[in-house]
Amino acid sequence: MKYIEGWGRTGDIGYIALIRDVPVGSATARFFSRKNPGYGFIDESIPELGMAVLPEYRGRGIGTLLLRTLMQSLTDRGIGAVSLSVDVRNPAERLYERFGFYEVGTTGRSMTMRADLTDEGANHE
Repeated sequence: MKYIEGWGRTGDIGYIALIRDVPVGSATARFFSRKNPGYGFIDESIPELGMAVLPEYRGRGIGTLLLRTLMQSLTDRGIGAVSLSVDVRNPAERLYERFGFYEVGTTGRSMTMRADLTDEGANHE
């Protein structure tokens, strides 16, 4: 899976949420190339966000904390934007919108979203 294969390459950023030393969620950002794009690919200078929280831990603020931490880390590194792909039926879309993500395209049920991380465009909730 391209989102975790060879993890640790230059530019990879990720966080894992632990509860009593058990991983319950993660948020990552990874750069892709035009020749090997991810689902939310926009541009080689914009990393793609990947996020997951185990179903039994959703609704507890874990996703919010992970997303806030990752986006701040991207901003601290001087990265100007981040993208993602989300199923249009996924309730996480509302979380992404709270963090400033907006739709830039839709293919079938897959929506590509982007958040600008500059001082003017950043919204870390």
